[in-house]
Amino acid sequence: HDDLACQGPFLANCYSHRATVGRHQAELQHIADWTRARDCRLIAVLFPDLTSIAASAPRLAPVREVCARNRVPIVDVGVLAGGRPAAELVVNENDAHPSPWLHARVAQALFEVLDEDEGR
Repeated sequence: HDDLACQGPFLANCYSHRATVGRHQAELQHIADWTRARDCRLIAVLFPDLTSIAASAPRLAPVREVCARNRVPIVDVGVLAGGRPAAELVVNENDAHPSPWLHARVAQALFEVLDEDEGR
């Protein structure tokens, strides 16, 4: 039995409510505005559902929209996963948190984004 079996349908339902998504985007916009006003660097790290990367893409679309509108660089963890099986991406079948391997890829990608900024 997979303890995470109910997670996917629950999350999909949450993102079907436009008002909820709109509030989420407004909160993200507030963060972008706050960081801009304080001359802070904002980088978005987008984590999909690591057990179902393609299916979770629509849930990340509202975040991508806010990032694009504000020119916030994105570290796309779905891309970093590179088509690897979910078993290599998560801690274990009962814990969908990123594996040490994936954490290392995210850290490297963040370093590269920061390093690009230093070169400008």
